[in-house]
Amino acid sequence: KTKEQKALLKKCRHKAEIPVTIAAVILTVLSILLVVFLVSSLGKNQWAEEFLVNSFELDEADIQFALKCGKYLVIAIIAALALKLTWELFKNAGIAMVEDVPVEESDHPEIFTKYRKWCEILGIEEVPKLFLATDRDNLESTGIKIKSKRYLRVDLSSLGGDDESMTDFEIVRELAHIAYHHYSYPLLIATIVARHLPFVKNIYSRIMCYSVDKLAAEIIGKEECITVLLENYLESAYDSEQRNEYVKRLDRKLNTTEKISAVLNNLTTDTPAYLYRLKAIADDRDGRVI
Repeated sequence: KTKEQKALLKKCRHKAEIPVTIAAVILTVLSILLVVFLVSSLGKNQWAEEFLVNSFELDEADIQFALKCGKYLVIAIIAALALKLTWELFKNAGIAMVEDVPVEESDHPEIFTKYRKWCEILGIEEVPKLFLATDRDNLESTGIKIKSKRYLRVDLSSLGGDDESMTDFEIVRELAHIAYHHYSYPLLIATIVARHLPFVKNIYSRIMCYSVDKLAAEIIGKEECITVLLENYLESAYDSEQRNEYVKRLDRKLNTTEKISAVLNNLTTDTPAYLYRLKAIADDRDGRVI
C-alpha cells in the first residue's frame, strides 16, 4: 500500500481496534497454553489423586479410568473446536461456490467501474470476484479468500435496485473489511477464542463495524452513508425532506434507565445500533465500544 492508502486506513480505523485485536490474540494464546498445561498435567498431579482416593474412596483402577475419560474429553473438545474453526473459515466459501451467482462486468458495467476504483483507493491489488448471495439463510455480505484468489459475496437485495447509494455502501464496507484484513485466515485463527466468548465477540465485531463504516463514509461521502443508514433505521418512516431533523434528534438526552438499557443492548449485538453508527459518522468520531 502507498503512504496515502496507509494514511487513509489509519485515519478511519477505530482507535480501539488494534488494542482489542492484540488482546484477542493474547487470549487465544493463553487459552492454548492452558489446554496444553491441562493435558500434560493429567495423571501427574499427586494432590488430585490423593483427593480422589480420600474423598470418594476410589482405587487406582478407577482413577486411571477417570484420567482416560478426561483425556478423551479434552481431545474431543479440541477436535470440536478445530472442526468449528474449519467450518467457520470455509462455510461462506462453500456457500458462494454452490449457491451464489457470479456477477460479470457485462451485467453491471457501471458498478464494476466504481468497484475497480474503490479497490485502487483501498490498495486492494487483486479485484475480488463478485458474487450475489442468494442463500436466504446466509445473506450476509463477506469477503472470502480461497488459496490466493479473493471473492466478495454481497446481499442480493442490495444490488441492482433503484437505490445506488445502498449498493455502493454495501460493497465499499466489505472492501474495507478486506483492506483491514478482517477476513484473513491468520487473523481469524488468532482471534478464534475471543470471537466465541459472549460480550467479547460482540465488542470485537462492533469495533470492526465502526472502522468500515467510517472508511465507507470517507470514500463515498458522509451524507450518502447517513442517508443509507437512516433508510435502514427508519425504513418506511424515513422522509428525505426531514433528513436534517432526524440527524439532529440523534443527540437526544437519555435518562439513567435508558442509558443502562442502551448499554445492555449494545453488549449483546455484533453490529452497533443504528443510532450509534449514525452518530459516529455524523460526528466524525469513533463509535461506542460499550
